[in-house]
Amino acid sequence: MDGKCPGKIESSGFVWPRAAAHVYPGEQLAEELKELGMSAAGLARKLGVPTGRVTGILDGQRAVTGDVAFRLAHFFGPPPSFG
Repeated sequence: MDGKCPGKIESSGFVWPRAAAHVYPGEQLAEELKELGMSAAGLARKLGVPTGRVTGILDGQRAVTGDVAFRLAHFFGPPPSFG
């Protein structure tokens, strides 16, 4: 071992914490929907997008476009720390 902490990444004197795990947008969205008790179809109706777009994101087969990101941000609002 080189004496460096294995859970950290050092770059020019600054220590960056290593990410624990990747969380994909669909995983995060699925958690939010579960907390709200809302279906993908229900969210799609609220966002004004086709249901397939939301289910594609949930399944990891579609990227979150700028348009959908904007609609999601408007729907979910700012995080509590911004209030």
